[in-house]
Amino acid sequence: SERMALEQRKDDFIATASHELKTPLTSLKVFTEVLRQSPELQQQPKVLRYLQRMQLEIDRLTQLVYDLLDLSRIQRGQLPLRRQTTNLNQLITEVVQSLQPTFKHQIVVQFAAPLTVSVDKHRFTQVLTNLLTNATKYSPDADRVVVFTKLDQDAAIIGVQDFGIGIAEQYLPLIFQRFFRVFDERDRTFPGLGMGLFIAKNIVEKHGGQLWVESKLH
Repeated sequence: SERMALEQRKDDFIATASHELKTPLTSLKVFTEVLRQSPELQQQPKVLRYLQRMQLEIDRLTQLVYDLLDLSRIQRGQLPLRRQTTNLNQLITEVVQSLQPTFKHQIVVQFAAPLTVSVDKHRFTQVLTNLLTNATKYSPDADRVVVFTKLDQDAAIIGVQDFGIGIAEQYLPLIFQRFFRVFDERDRTFPGLGMGLFIAKNIVEKHGGQLWVESKLH
């Protein structure tokens, strides 16, 4: 149909644009890092602050590009998985340790017994990073986020719990939809395009799992 053809052209444009943006963004990141390490600039703290801010913005834009690429792959049914047998507790610990310096919240980990799973480690890291980032972003007045695991028969359950503003009941069935954003008066300060949870849900389901949310507005 005409609508399907329009959707396909839109997806093709997103995929092409995202791919073309990767190379200049990589160059910008490399040159910014080279400038930050320059001995001549080490004595200029104001310039270094500007370069650090530039690098943060480049990282944000790079993540956006990779999200768009993943979105395109999902739409085409071409999101690859490279699964391997993995110690789940160790993998979660590695993700938390890498993210903790970037958060003001304390990430509290509560493990069940040692769990071994078959996952794509890169994609699992992507999912957990998205959930933890959301948890900290939407709980600005809290000081901790909890990551827990438990075993339910033959299924490993990983949970991320925050202590923030919560989600109104009418939005719960919608938050995993592509580009969905909660347009609530209190959410105006939280930017985003509504891709992260859609991508995370697809990754989890491609592993044969489920991703869901339990919340209420506070």
